Amino acid sequence: AIHKIFIHPHKSTGINKIGCGDVFGAVCFFYYLKTQDIEYSADKAATVAALVASYSDFKEFTNLKDYVYGK
Repeated sequence: AIHKIFIHPHKSTGINKIGCGDVFGAVCFFYYLKTQDIEYSADKAATVAALVASYSDFKEFTNLKDYVYGK
């Protein structure tokens, strides 16, 4: 069966557009494997992708792992 879900977009400054889709896919896959909850996984992925879009400096990526893991 096909199910449709809607995830509200998260606000971002939109400085960086490179890699946001890759980050979305990786985070969504990670959380889906962890929780088996596609809505939660997609929402978490949208949040992290919006965060990455707001990064203006490569050094900001060093804290991304902590944000994804919830530390």
